[in-house]
Amino acid sequence: MRAACSEALGRPVDWDSVPSARDDRPEAGGGGLSGLLVGAGCLTVLLGVVGIWVYGLIALVG
Repeated sequence: MRAACSEALGRPVDWDSVPSARDDRPEAGGGGLSGLLVGAGCLTVLLGVVGIWVYGLIALVG
């Protein structure tokens, strides 16, 4: 099975260590457009939660 996997990947497979990224592929979490969209989504959710919290605080006090 190791020989078949090594042949399919085109490089030797080491079963005793954590797999590393290939040289011709970008590493995970490289950024780009997907990172920007994730960051914008997190910011939107954060602003929504803070807005709801502030609205509730104003309604409670006022």
